[in-house]
Amino acid sequence: MGSKPSKQSSIYGQVALSQAYRILGLGDRDENSPCYGCFDRSYWHYRQTDIVNARFQETCHFLALLYVYPASDNRFYQKDIIREWADATVDFWTYIQRSDGSFDEYWPFERSFVATAFSLAAAAETCLILSLDPPKDSILKACRWLDDNENLAVLNQMAGAAVALASSGVLLDDDNLSKQARRKIDRLLDRQAPEGYFEEYGGWDIGYLTINISYLAKYVQITNDEQVIAALKKAFRFLDGKIKANGSYDYKETSRKTQFFYPFGFRVMEENDILSRHRNGVTNNEVLNPSWMDDRFCVPLSIDYLQTAYVDLIEIA
Repeated sequence: MGSKPSKQSSIYGQVALSQAYRILGLGDRDENSPCYGCFDRSYWHYRQTDIVNARFQETCHFLALLYVYPASDNRFYQKDIIREWADATVDFWTYIQRSDGSFDEYWPFERSFVATAFSLAAAAETCLILSLDPPKDSILKACRWLDDNENLAVLNQMAGAAVALASSGVLLDDDNLSKQARRKIDRLLDRQAPEGYFEEYGGWDIGYLTINISYLAKYVQITNDEQVIAALKKAFRFLDGKIKANGSYDYKETSRKTQFFYPFGFRVMEENDILSRHRNGVTNNEVLNPSWMDDRFCVPLSIDYLQTAYVDLIEIA
């Protein structure tokens, strides 16, 4: 396993790690259970729903990051059981897939674009991080479905789909999937407003724009695409005057009234001025963070925080 990590987490890592037990508690971790690897507690434990919300299976990505995050305050670092649970979460993701490759979020046979995009991105990233044998058939079915569908009213989902396809292309060494990802990116970039935002239900929304930025930054990590880098710089200019010194912003006039902020894209692209404001807000508990969120939204925001912390730690190591 190598030497014991000596570096302490940044504030993003501290917050993400504080949610680890909560997130683990969402999952069926009994290997003898038919729902082993399901992280929708309302389904497997409370029996409140008839279907699994596939967004909860994104927990596999959080577990993969827990396993590789080399911080002295991460008690889960390189623990075999964490890797096993991440693998089980990906396996259960394949179990709930519809025959056409899509996934449901809130109702049966919904064929949700967002659930398919983001859960596939998480599953592919998990396999890459942990060097798991990928569920190739399920991944290819999900990729085919995403290639045939889109949601141009909610552009952060298009960014998620692009990363899902691009990560799957890397995982399966499939150039065709990379081309599909590029087509999604082209559609997305064509719809960037002159001011720099990406539309969310007819207007601009800061919280969802930061999700878009995080996924586009991940796409840049995969491809180093100059057009996407330029688009991100425009988005940063749009946000610069809207993010306050403590990382908060006025959400009342935005299209979706969100109050969250995903930091990963700012960290990857070294947009340090805006990020430092948000980091101050998190440090002083003045902005919304994963511990303030319900279970459904805690998971993806914790993933983003932990990815940010990972970059922080690797760069100072």
